[in-house]
Amino acid sequence: MKLVSKVILVSFLAVLPLIVSSQQKSRVPEVSSPDKVLKVTVLVRDGAPFYRLSRNNKPLLSDSRLGFVLKGQPALDKDFKIVNATQSTFDETWTQPWGETKDIRNHYNSLVVVFEEQSELKRKMSVEFRVYNDGIGFRYSLPQQENLKDFVILDELTEFALTTDIDAWWIPAYGPEMDSEYLFRHNKVSELKEKVHTPMTLESKGLYLSFHESALVD
Repeated sequence: MKLVSKVILVSFLAVLPLIVSSQQKSRVPEVSSPDKVLKVTVLVRDGAPFYRLSRNNKPLLSDSRLGFVLKGQPALDKDFKIVNATQSTFDETWTQPWGETKDIRNHYNSLVVVFEEQSELKRKMSVEFRVYNDGIGFRYSLPQQENLKDFVILDELTEFALTTDIDAWWIPAYGPEMDSEYLFRHNKVSELKEKVHTPMTLESKGLYLSFHESALVD
């Protein structure tokens, strides 16, 4: 993870495909959790894609960038416009064979936003957000298209732009030891000067946040 002056953590959460869908277009697409506590808003500012997160109408994450740096071709980070926004909801309960909780409820509202470049390439990138009562997940999708067939990702530009400098429990990434064998450290986020391995847990006035990744295939 890398940090900037706004206390930005780089990572992302991946989720699974949509089951139910309905279309809704808006200049500023947004989606709330089923209990209306969490809300994700997606926007384009000066051509760059961003999202933000609020809880009870108070900001948790301010405008946070989205996008990728590609090898040998322009980055997917600017000159975008929103061409479609699709909302849906999903609710199921499934039973796991072991663990602390037997029945797991998978209940969320989702928003899929499609960005398209205004340049000659007209490349498209979509991001799906799933908003639960206790957290959010999102993932990118790059559909098959003429000007983006083969590519190598050099850097991910995803940000978590925290609104305040809060306590973090973390372990370093890419060190000589196995990542899972480090002892967790406790610092303010602004004090983190090296890459951080997920999960990383944050705490502010009794509210706990945890950043993690999933679906790390290939």
